[in-house]
Amino acid sequence: MTPMRIVVAYDASPGSDDALFELVRAGLADDSVALIVAATEAGGARPGGASSAASFGARAHRDPARIAMEHAGAVARCGEERLQRLFPTWKISHEVVVAGASDSETDDVPGAVAAAARAFGASLVVTGSHARTLSGGHLLGSVARRLVSESPCSVRVSRARDRPAPSDPPRPLRVLVAYDASPGADVAVDAAAARRWPPGSLCRVVVVVDPVVAHAGADPGAGGVAWKWLRERSAAAVERLARSGLRAEVEIATGDPRRLIAEDALRFGTDVLFVGAHGAGVGAPTLLGSVASALAATAACTVEVVRPAAAGSP
Repeated sequence: MTPMRIVVAYDASPGSDDALFELVRAGLADDSVALIVAATEAGGARPGGASSAASFGARAHRDPARIAMEHAGAVARCGEERLQRLFPTWKISHEVVVAGASDSETDDVPGAVAAAARAFGASLVVTGSHARTLSGGHLLGSVARRLVSESPCSVRVSRARDRPAPSDPPRPLRVLVAYDASPGADVAVDAAAARRWPPGSLCRVVVVVDPVVAHAGADPGAGGVAWKWLRERSAAAVERLARSGLRAEVEIATGDPRRLIAEDALRFGTDVLFVGAHGAGVGAPTLLGSVASALAATAACTVEVVRPAAAGSP
């Protein structure tokens, strides 16, 4: 099987470091290939990190763009070294991307990271939930939301509650999959089932039905969804997840999927939530695509927004 190719958007912030450590619980294969990407902006804005205003002032006579590139290079190398210590069998490299450069196809940091992922052939992009650009702006908030919507592949928005180390004994994890029987939801199920989970890990498949469909009861014509068909598809998803070693169950609720799935993830003590990039609310076409973005922004756990290219990856 082709090794999974992973791009990590890294800026040396605490959130970005948490994203590295949290990958220990992602169930990824030992032969994965990773690229650490540090992004800076053309024009040489003030570098981020630990540099003080005084030290920057002392170097102000130097070319600001050169300073920014040197800093970004140091950050990228640091990220590569830290990830290699966590995953000694992975093949890892680093790259600096410049947003807004004359030879760049993108004008901003999210676009530059997405372009790097595309060029690398990535199947997964990893970012912290709160980070910043190397020139002082905020990475998530802005960049993570943009990556969720514009990345050519799946995106993992990391919210680590602690920092596991490879030497720590693996603890059972709690995995939640948002499901609506759409092709996008099936891709999310397949992505979760392809991972390696510690023994005893639990999985909950959550189906949220639009109230209009729920009110119609068993009428197969309501929104194109029949209750019996939905239960059968959900049960099949549970079976696929159980074959991967997860103890899986299904829950069907009625309401707004953006709110109910986030609430269920919190109650379940979820470690990671898988959701298709399109779909997650049954019978509400206007919500398709918005559910994944909302969960990536508001869920209290790590969220993987899954696109088809990542399904079945190791």
